Amino acid sequence: MHRQRRAALCLSGGGIRSASFGLGILQGLARHRLLDQFHYLSTVSGGGYLGAWLTAWIHRHPDGLPGVMRDMENQPPRTQVEIEPEPVRHLRHYSNYLNPQLGLLSADTWTLVSTVARNILLNWLVLVPLLVAALMIPRLLVTLIQKDFSGQNWYGWSFALGSLYGFVALIYMGFSRPSAWNPERRLPRWIAKLQSQSGFIFACLLPLALSAIFLASFWALYSFKITGAQPPIVFPALILNYTSPLARFVLYGAAAHLLAFILYSFLLLIADWRHWLDQLWSKFVEFFVVLSVGAFWGLLAWVAATKIFTSDLLSGRTAPATELYACLGVPLFLASLLLATFIFVALTSKRFTEEDREWWARCGGWLLILIVSWSVLSALVIFGPSGLLRLFSLRSTPLKALLAALGGVSGVLTILGGFSAKTPAGDQKESRGRSSGLLNLATKLAAPVFVVLLIAGLSLAASALVSWLAMLFVDHFTGPESLVFQLFGGRPELQEVAKQTFDASGALRLLHLTPFRLLAWIVGMLAAIGSLFAVFVNINKFSLHGMYRNRLVRAYLGASRHRDERRPHPFTGFDPDDNIWMSDLLDASNRLLNRRLVPVVNICLNLVKGRSLAWQQRKAASFTVSPLHAGSLWLGYRRAREYGGETGITLGTAATISGAAVSPNMGYHSSPALTFLLTLFNARLGWWLGNPGEAGDRKDLLLRPAYRKQSPSYAVSPVFAEALSLTDETKKYVYLSDGGHFENLGLYEMVLRRCHIIIASDGTQDGDCNFNDLGNAVHKVRVDLGIPIEFVEPIKIFSKTSKRKGGQYYALARIKYDCVDEGAPDGVLVYLKPAVYGREPVDVVNYSNTNADFPHQTTVDQYFDEAQFESYRMLGSHVVEEIWGT
Repeated sequence: MHRQRRAALCLSGGGIRSASFGLGILQGLARHRLLDQFHYLSTVSGGGYLGAWLTAWIHRHPDGLPGVMRDMENQPPRTQVEIEPEPVRHLRHYSNYLNPQLGLLSADTWTLVSTVARNILLNWLVLVPLLVAALMIPRLLVTLIQKDFSGQNWYGWSFALGSLYGFVALIYMGFSRPSAWNPERRLPRWIAKLQSQSGFIFACLLPLALSAIFLASFWALYSFKITGAQPPIVFPALILNYTSPLARFVLYGAAAHLLAFILYSFLLLIADWRHWLDQLWSKFVEFFVVLSVGAFWGLLAWVAATKIFTSDLLSGRTAPATELYACLGVPLFLASLLLATFIFVALTSKRFTEEDREWWARCGGWLLILIVSWSVLSALVIFGPSGLLRLFSLRSTPLKALLAALGGVSGVLTILGGFSAKTPAGDQKESRGRSSGLLNLATKLAAPVFVVLLIAGLSLAASALVSWLAMLFVDHFTGPESLVFQLFGGRPELQEVAKQTFDASGALRLLHLTPFRLLAWIVGMLAAIGSLFAVFVNINKFSLHGMYRNRLVRAYLGASRHRDERRPHPFTGFDPDDNIWMSDLLDASNRLLNRRLVPVVNICLNLVKGRSLAWQQRKAASFTVSPLHAGSLWLGYRRAREYGGETGITLGTAATISGAAVSPNMGYHSSPALTFLLTLFNARLGWWLGNPGEAGDRKDLLLRPAYRKQSPSYAVSPVFAEALSLTDETKKYVYLSDGGHFENLGLYEMVLRRCHIIIASDGTQDGDCNFNDLGNAVHKVRVDLGIPIEFVEPIKIFSKTSKRKGGQYYALARIKYDCVDEGAPDGVLVYLKPAVYGREPVDVVNYSNTNADFPHQTTVDQYFDEAQFESYRMLGSHVVEEIWGT
């Protein structure tokens, strides 16, 4: 590996600022006949723009890299008018690549607006109906405990379903504890998957939530019917009719736990009878403990059901008593179970292991998450609409304006915070500047405020929908026996809903009076609409990625096509042939056509919920795309001609993903509320592709493996994984975004490939010269690869405001390969960074004097004018002359 003495050129992220500075670097290296000495061209984000531009030019030039270098040196000279090669001149024309034609009435401007609006609305057709349907669950509980379902014996069925789901959860708890299995035995794959966190959520936590909902509904309905109730079909008549209420709860809890104990013990006996017999005495002790804990849970449930929510309170059927019960009944049921698990852990502490206690602690943690989440969300859903209407019914116009502004400003601040380069990404710490600190604080405060207002607003919209449908049915359908009224709850009930005034008290009464069948029908229709559009609205095609990629490809990959070859559409201006398949950079034998400047596009593999605890701060891993392969060292690789589509992935797509700086989780995932809102407003440039590892072999209904597809077939799972920060490496699709969300210099992958000479151009935004991205790269290379990078002397690259003398544009470091590869020679890192000391060309100095942030203007600015583009390009060229010209 070390014999070949590979060299690499790295172009960092930083948007068009980094690309323009990197262009000057490339031109300077070409002048000094150094450009063809590099084996790899490692690019990130904005550096990827330029890397794709150079790769396409080399591929299309008849003489390859030597011809490109000759053109860059301008030998022989062209005409006295056209002094630059066409690909460079094309970049000047498209320095404002997103919106070439400026102006308020420009078609380019309004095309961007139209594209963004269309994609947001289409994504809302998937996300909003499903979100509103989920938020309807607390309202459904309110309707379930309002009405008399004696004709359907609903209270009996609610008891049966609640008992069944609770029974499933109890069996899971006994079956999945660590001590239930022989630690020396390799578990079957399905059991290991069942014991994972996702298995716990679906097989234990979800059934517990459903059990709590149904049992809460049962108790409310049973309280209404207590005087002449017939016993539910699954509840023994003897217990109901001949025992006290306390005895009923205690006997029920003991019986449920005991039956669950018998079943999970039987399952464990079948699965591993030797280990079960070894624990026979422990099982005997556990029998009595389970019986006692079940009785104790019944006691706690009795306290919650009869002392906190009394029969008189429930049977009154008045708002807001039942609404409060809907908010707190489910959490109290879960809290009683949580307390019972505490007692179980205490009574079994001498018999079971420390691993068991940790398992129960994590189980309790998830129960607390469910308790708090239900309490908060149900309160917002149930009381939020009346609260909003009450606030906006105030007569004080200034106060109303302030409240309205609060919601709007919080949303704007949230989105701006997500776009801001000052919002810390990955494991970078926050900038210490005052403006950065204020923006970060404002973003963190605004996001939760906006989420609260959003949930309350969606619930208010749901109330308006219920009211409108009720009025529609009452006004347009006649006859109390009409099929419409039979389906949706009866004419008298709908009339009651329709006549409610839409104010604070009317919204609460509306919630109180809505027929269950109408609400269930609305929930079903919303879920059906969201699920249907999830089939047609492609999560990749209708993000901002396509708009971004088309403009990048036109500006950077289209530059190397001769004007007589390009056939842009006369209306849109785009030519699909500007793009290049990664596999086109290989010959028929799957070998590289050019063995110099092999492109390695650095991307971020997002692991917000990844399994590695050491990476829970970075929440990401490196992912690369080259002409040969695409993938990650930690997951695996696929051939580039087979990955991301039937004919593979394109250079334009790879470069665009690498530059997907605006994404919900990536770099901005410190706040779950911010992540959710960025997904909701479709502020994402990232791309969902198949897992390059083993999980990517899973096939869809058409028997196509996930890694061969351009995007997921169904948008629901990816969009909610993105919104709720659940991206990881275990699913068949992974979320890829800006390589700078992992490492922004492209250095990591070149050290992994043991390059001995690395020139890294750092065009990132770093006006204070804190070297955040350099420090991040050095840290990750040392931690992950075990290779230290040590600078020969203190770095003398100074900020513009520094008074220190002797400033340089570069720093030298040794790459200590021998720490891992015994006897290997040190590598050399030449680190380049833009700076202004006053000895630059006069036009660059002039631009710097009139633009205080130059050469570290914000990455958000992707709209360069001619002077801005030329100043960065010339500064890059000057840096090379300062180093290699002397």
